[in-house]
Amino acid sequence: MAWELSKKHKVLFVEPPCTVLTPVRGRNISWRQLMNLGRLKHRGRNLYSYSPLKVLPLSLPFSKTFDFDGINRKAALAGLKRAVEEIEIKDPILWVYFSPEQYDYQGLLGEKIAVGDIYDKFGASTWKGMLPEHSSMLQRRQDFLIKKSDIVFTVSQGLYNELEMVHPSVYLIQNGVDYESFEDSPRRENAEAIKGLKAPVLGFLGMLHYKVDFGLLNYIAENHPEWTLLLMGKDNIHDDEDRKAFNELKSRRNVRWCKEIDREAIPCFLSMTDVCLVPLKKLEMNRYANFLKIWEYLAAGKPIVAVDQGVNSEYPDLIRFAAAKEEFVSNISESLDVDTGYDLVMRRKNIAKSNSWENRTKKMLEIIEETLAIRGIACNEV
Repeated sequence: MAWELSKKHKVLFVEPPCTVLTPVRGRNISWRQLMNLGRLKHRGRNLYSYSPLKVLPLSLPFSKTFDFDGINRKAALAGLKRAVEEIEIKDPILWVYFSPEQYDYQGLLGEKIAVGDIYDKFGASTWKGMLPEHSSMLQRRQDFLIKKSDIVFTVSQGLYNELEMVHPSVYLIQNGVDYESFEDSPRRENAEAIKGLKAPVLGFLGMLHYKVDFGLLNYIAENHPEWTLLLMGKDNIHDDEDRKAFNELKSRRNVRWCKEIDREAIPCFLSMTDVCLVPLKKLEMNRYANFLKIWEYLAAGKPIVAVDQGVNSEYPDLIRFAAAKEEFVSNISESLDVDTGYDLVMRRKNIAKSNSWENRTKKMLEIIEETLAIRGIACNEV
């Protein structure tokens, strides 16, 4: 979204604030973000990023006495204001994606309009052992964001149905795909790590965490050793049971794990798969989601097999849904046998093209500009 917006608008992307000790505590941040803490970086086009640094550790026993959190917050907000002044953003639009780690930036920059983006059901119970107070905290954060937003975007019909009851300007805009990156021939040098894969190849692209059904993946790999299971995603597992299942999975001879891959390499990796998988647990959060990976699978022209989350699909003839693991495996076999052919491949690609981030961004900007026009304000910078 930020990259698309930066084609015509100046964009400052603000990372969640963190300390140099954040990775030690298990937060999922990259080493690049760690190196850029407290710095303003130009990312190309009109896109910049700023990573607020929390200097004082809140883990010290006297941190509350001396209000380390307040000091960190004041410093981070001052740094953000300097970044905005440095790249000369005037009369900005504040666009906030939900995050429990972010500070509250509403009103800080004198924005002319505030946009809230809700892409998951954050108050839903997710991993085992999730405390009710944590769920309540997430819900309060979401309620605050919605209350402070002039416009609210959300990604699924389920979320839209709930949010329109509490906000007058909610719009359903699903996730999209960087379709341009799939139009060129895949660069094979990006896939050195997966040379010699034995066909057929089943691919899963996405974060390896509490949403993924590792038991299902083990069942597939165990019952069909002639299939190769290609996992493409970062290990972000914190549950002991999931960890045990994942360790068992990656030890199998017909499983290849590529860890985190660069965004530019995704089309190449997906081009080497025969069927793409959405092996997600039946969680409340998953029922309300709109999965990014599905759009990327379609852009690659690949057949898709997914766990049935009990939600109506726009493309039931292109995605095979399974309620049980036996049906999931059966659907994979059928996809390998019949879900091929030029016409099917092009239909998937054309659907992805019509749902590109470029088209999504265009629609969102039209909604923002309509709102601003009513107020007599021009849309310039985000």
